[in-house]
Amino acid sequence: MPSGITFAGDAWPDGRRLALERVRIGPGASLGPQLSILDSARHEIELVGTSGAFSVLVHRGVDPAWGPTGIAYTRPRGDDGDLKVITPDGTGASQDLPGTYARISGVKRDGSAMLVLTRDGGAGSVSLAGGQVTPLVAPGGAKGVVESVAWSR
Repeated sequence: MPSGITFAGDAWPDGRRLALERVRIGPGASLGPQLSILDSARHEIELVGTSGAFSVLVHRGVDPAWGPTGIAYTRPRGDDGDLKVITPDGTGASQDLPGTYARISGVKRDGSAMLVLTRDGGAGSVSLAGGQVTPLVAPGGAKGVVESVAWSR
């Protein structure tokens, strides 16, 4: 298994594969200046199956979330990121969705939408069919900041 630090992960519904957000660490690396784990450009989305073998699916990706037809993730861009979806086998181009968001919190079971958090503390649902946004929680204000949301089962 390649050494690295795992930040987030999501399991395929059958439990046979994981999509992980990782930063690889080479031999002899330390948590010093040469390993800027906070530099999101170094984060990758990797797949691991029952054999334990890792494969890199996406360079510069964070917050992987499985959906029925692919893995949604955020491509960092400044403090926010672009929403993307890619097939689990890595074939085909990634689907780009409009808007920038702080992070993905999950994909709806039917694959129609994903939950996202905004940099200003709000939350919304983004349609995977066309990127339409439905605000769910208004940002900030007297009610505070949303740090996590999830689909009900």
